[in-house]
Amino acid sequence: MFSSEDLWRLSNKMRLQRGGLRLRANTRKNKYGRRIRGLDEIDIRILELLQKDARAPLTRMAKAVRLTSPSVHERISKLEREGYIKGYSTILDYKKLGFGITAFVGITLDRTVCCTDEEMISAINGIEDILECHRLAGDEDLLLKVRTTDTHSLEKILGEKIARVKGVSRTRSVVVLSSPIEKTWIDLSNIVVRDL
Repeated sequence: MFSSEDLWRLSNKMRLQRGGLRLRANTRKNKYGRRIRGLDEIDIRILELLQKDARAPLTRMAKAVRLTSPSVHERISKLEREGYIKGYSTILDYKKLGFGITAFVGITLDRTVCCTDEEMISAINGIEDILECHRLAGDEDLLLKVRTTDTHSLEKILGEKIARVKGVSRTRSVVVLSSPIEKTWIDLSNIVVRDL
């Protein structure tokens, strides 16, 4: 009688023999079950390096993935063309720049009054202190991340800008006291890649 772990190993061994699946050497089991077509282990490693330091010299990345600098440059260009890399940004210290308040604002929409989602998002995007907007499943329809100078400014954003957007029926705000963890990267080491 085979255990479930034995069956898992056997099925992966059969896939490996057919050449359809390659696991990273240090990955025994895929934690998330993610499958990515068109990427190999080197592409994943390059993405990990870029997440942590997008300004790293090509020579350092080439050394880390054991390729030449032109090969790494070519792979980065391919990742950009195929949309895996959407862009590059600078991480600012907002408090030093005078933006001391971070708040999350949940929005409930009145769909009988509201325009289309695209028009709603466009109106919200026009409010300069909003950094992010997410559609939600649950009691609220949208979640906004707002960064502003002080509570007076936040009150103006809520009362004079967000509340006046057509279709907004209710807002609920949470002010951030501190952010002990703010990552700009995720661990990609558990991705399983498939050959094309």
